[in-house]
Amino acid sequence: MLGQIVKDEWLRSRGIRKEIRIHEDEFVVMPNHLHGIVWVVEVGENPKNNVSGVRADSIRPEGQGASLARLRRMPRSLSSFIVGFKSSVTSRAKRELNIGEIWQRNYYEHIVRNQTDLARIGEYIAGNPQQWATDEENPERAG
Repeated sequence: MLGQIVKDEWLRSRGIRKEIRIHEDEFVVMPNHLHGIVWVVEVGENPKNNVSGVRADSIRPEGQGASLARLRRMPRSLSSFIVGFKSSVTSRAKRELNIGEIWQRNYYEHIVRNQTDLARIGEYIAGNPQQWATDEENPERAG
């Protein structure tokens, strides 16, 4: 099942990338998307105690001039993690389920700025499955 592959690869990322922290109580796999908190930290930091470990510089232009700049992913960044995660899920889905295209082209990110923000986002993630019945993307939505 695709949802199990997504969950497995999300959690497996903890052992692959030392610059991220992922906690089981901070993500949920939905039928058509995933919500999660990814802590991008300096190796050795404890992200549960240091919100400032989250970094915003996930994509940086390479070269001179904005019109000619080619975007490249910074190592140990959120964008680098997301590309690797999506790639690993896609590879397994092709191999195990014979499924090709899975992901939308981009992703939504929000920088957690303080403990209040973290609590609000955590509540949103935890409550999202209960909202699926009324989600506009749910093909079986009532109403």
